[in-house]
Amino acid sequence: MGITILLRRLDKSNYKLSQIKRFTGKVQEELNGIALEKIGSVKDAGIDLEISLKQTRKLANEVHSLNEESRQLLESIKTNRDF
Repeated sequence: MGITILLRRLDKSNYKLSQIKRFTGKVQEELNGIALEKIGSVKDAGIDLEISLKQTRKLANEVHSLNEESRQLLESIKTNRDF
């Protein structure tokens, strides 16, 4: 009888441990899923940032080119006016 009670108490502890293990396993899976989702979001944001940076550089080059053309045109007008 005493052995039976002892075995039940030991089994009760194991049952609680197995519940805790299952719970922590589920939580860990959820956290892994969330982490993977966030990693994907960060990668997507990085790609978007790279695209925006390339577009900005291209626009900056175009603005610089137009500015240079305008400067040359202004110089040409000044030169023609002097004649």
